[in-house]
Amino acid sequence: MLNNHKDVSVTYDTIHFMRFSYNSYEPITHEDNLQKLLSETKERIQSRYELSYDLNDVRLKIGSKYSYADIYDAIMHEFLLKSTGKTVWGEKTNLAWSRIPDFFHMFPEGRVLHIIRDPRAVLASWKKFTNAKECDYLDSIINTLSTMQKMYQYQAVFAHKRYASIRYEDLVSDSEFCLKQICDKINLNYDEEMLDHEAYRDLKNKPWKPNTIHSMDVKGISTALIDKWTEELSDWEIYLCELVCERYMKIFSYQLASIDVKKIDVDFVVEQITKSKLSNHGLLHYLLTDCGIERYPSDPKDSSTWQKS
Repeated sequence: MLNNHKDVSVTYDTIHFMRFSYNSYEPITHEDNLQKLLSETKERIQSRYELSYDLNDVRLKIGSKYSYADIYDAIMHEFLLKSTGKTVWGEKTNLAWSRIPDFFHMFPEGRVLHIIRDPRAVLASWKKFTNAKECDYLDSIINTLSTMQKMYQYQAVFAHKRYASIRYEDLVSDSEFCLKQICDKINLNYDEEMLDHEAYRDLKNKPWKPNTIHSMDVKGISTALIDKWTEELSDWEIYLCELVCERYMKIFSYQLASIDVKKIDVDFVVEQITKSKLSNHGLLHYLLTDCGIERYPSDPKDSSTWQKS
């Protein structure tokens, strides 16, 4: 949607600067480390997406005195703005909510749009989509708890910043209203072209198709997937998800299914959890700390785990 704004160009699942690059090439003031960051980023997006940018132009834009913010800005200008003529770059990235304070530290006048989704819908998506083994998909419950906890915290901490928070369900149910709210909060003029889904384009500038794992033909901005989890999850999965996320689901107005625990085979649930070292660790961590965790079920830097684009 934002990518359709006349001034904004947004990429997704490509550069991932906060995941792959930020604070990972120390000391960044050494030229060798800077060159390594730039070349490895370029090699990754070439290998995975057949996309690229001009290393020399990026290096020239960075200059002699620089920070991670200067590097990030130079890459995004070269990668997104140079060919579009737009003035504002953006990056859609998953599992990076803990980096929002770092982003604002780098860009005090930056803009952040933080989106959450029903944790049961996220669980259903991970269950079908992830290439992680066995019951590792259950760890998505701990991830979603983490992003809801961070959103609740950031709404207060970043109230004075250009930080907007929204539920996916609201965005697809009343897109115009939500986009106007978002634009107001992040100080961006509203552009009705953001609603023109026929003009949406993907990374290769081809007509955009909704990114969904569900076997259904979804066109444009649709509410069809909001409750799809009810068909994809078993009662025990819904119960476990609500058991962990209940407090924040209520805070963010997600109605509980309220599965009857008497109908749940608890021993079976424990057996499923213990099949996954990852999920077992995540749930124990939650029990001991009351906090979620931001992490992938597999190493995103390992190219063997990448989904084909």
